[in-house]
Amino acid sequence: MWPEIDVKATENNVKRFLLRDYPRAKRMAGKNITNLQSPSINGMPSGTPVGNPNEQRIVQRAYAQQVVIATEEAIGMCDAISQQILRMLYQKHYNDTMCFMSLHYGKSQYFNHLKPQALLQFAEAFQLGDLMVSQKNRTEIGLGSDSLP
Repeated sequence: MWPEIDVKATENNVKRFLLRDYPRAKRMAGKNITNLQSPSINGMPSGTPVGNPNEQRIVQRAYAQQVVIATEEAIGMCDAISQQILRMLYQKHYNDTMCFMSLHYGKSQYFNHLKPQALLQFAEAFQLGDLMVSQKNRTEIGLGSDSLP
């Protein structure tokens, strides 16, 4: 049996990911990882650099590409209405009003059922990280129901 999910905390994780991390990953993934520069030698003494910055850039861009792919796959695993909502909000940059009006649903149905369902479906389908927050985890770290916003 699955643990009981803290719906609001999970929704907040998904929103934060889709509003902050996903756009950043898209920007990073779009950069050309083969545009690497050789170290320049100017004859001046310098300290030995720690790590390999070119390697770090390649790893960051490869991870960003994985995030973009995993996000697209997770959206694709959601039901049709949830896919539309997620694409409108986080890819086409619609606001909530534009979204529920485009879908021809009422405001309360959209905010109380459809959008939360889309966010939870995304969290369940996303394979690259865990966006789900269980009630047990919140209680264990001292975030019981009495301290929820």
